[in-house]
Amino acid sequence: MAILFNRGLSPRVTPWIYCAAVRGCCLARDFARARAWNRSMARWLDSLSSLGGAYLGNCRIYRSRLMLLDGAWPDALEEIAAVCTDLDGYTGWVCGHAHYQLGEVRRVLGEWDAAEDAYAPRGGTWPPDTAGTRTSDSPKVTSRPRQPASVGR
Repeated sequence: MAILFNRGLSPRVTPWIYCAAVRGCCLARDFARARAWNRSMARWLDSLSSLGGAYLGNCRIYRSRLMLLDGAWPDALEEIAAVCTDLDGYTGWVCGHAHYQLGEVRRVLGEWDAAEDAYAPRGGTWPPDTAGTRTSDSPKVTSRPRQPASVGR
């Protein structure tokens, strides 16, 4: 982490390393370490003049995810909404990842219709049905939001 922050690497490599570290920590449920990586990543992101594009978008998705886990729901929403706006016009898995995170934040906030729209960007439905339109028996987003526990603080 110190090498990345103090010496830096290329703008293409640095986000891969940060995102891989944060993702790995999240998958291992080591949220204290994920937060440490996130703080370092935040300093690096804040040192950049522009935060647009798919490479940096993925880092910002994880930043939003950790904000959500910490209970900073409005901040998580602001961050991920900005990422989705920045990625408008891009395609690929990063866009899907961003819209999924937007849906998660909206779901936690109890914004059911907005969550459903975020899960299915570009006019689709979630989950997709074979007819391509919502049917009366299509599932709706119904999970109730809960304040996250203070995990790994």
